[in-house]
Amino acid sequence: MASYYAKVTYDHRALVIAGKRRVLVSGSIHYPRSTPKMWPDLIQKLKDGGLDMVKTYVFWNLHEPV
Repeated sequence: MASYYAKVTYDHRALVIAGKRRVLVSGSIHYPRSTPKMWPDLIQKLKDGGLDMVKTYVFWNLHEPV
């Protein structure tokens, strides 16, 4: 996996990454509704769809049922 570092700032209108104003687009993956084996494909589909970020939820009742 390649490493990439860029300066990230905010100009009161948008994030500025490596000197370019960016609007980041996010999609969600509900990890309890898929298996770990499915995650690489799901993440690749998000990338292929032009998304920049992945959002997930913590289903706390699964982590701490009592």
